[in-house]
Amino acid sequence: MQANPFELTVCEAARFAEWETRFMALYLAAFTSGDYSGHYLDEEAERGWLRGLFAQHRAHCYVLHEGATLVAFLLRADARYDSKLPLVLRQQLQGQPAWAIAELAVAPAYRRRGLATRLIARCMADCEVEAEGAGPDAKTPRPQLIVRTQANALAARRLYERHGFTWWGAVQVQTPVREAPGLRWRQVEKHYYRWLAPV
Repeated sequence: MQANPFELTVCEAARFAEWETRFMALYLAAFTSGDYSGHYLDEEAERGWLRGLFAQHRAHCYVLHEGATLVAFLLRADARYDSKLPLVLRQQLQGQPAWAIAELAVAPAYRRRGLATRLIARCMADCEVEAEGAGPDAKTPRPQLIVRTQANALAARRLYERHGFTWWGAVQVQTPVREAPGLRWRQVEKHYYRWLAPV
């Protein structure tokens, strides 16, 4: 099996600033096409949201790159960032260490090379490190990782299920879409999946 040629860099806020422009280009392209075709994203609003994740929700960005070329990323944040998380699910996180995969994208030219798998595996491994010492009788519950996907994103669902994520719930979200003559809001179903770090 050929070695993966891409370098993986984990960025916190200061280091992420080096990648922000390239990140935004891939982010905007990924989440307005394919399963997200027609969705509208305001670049400045999204940039502000992203910076807020680093400032308020302990975000880390896992960046796969080939030199200066960004080929894929996974953005992990404290699960409290997700204002759309239904109350019944939010209550299940009370007092437990919980992270969320806020965003994951692979540039079209680099898909089907296992890059999303590599990013998820690294993120999960970091959660496992946080789980060291936790067990059935431990004072600290096992860390967990949640992710929200669009209901029609079947490839994403299969990807997460292969990594041991299980169905956790659903929510309806108002999303702006491009439709003649301009923008309108559409209700979109989102699905949640959850993974618990092993002990």
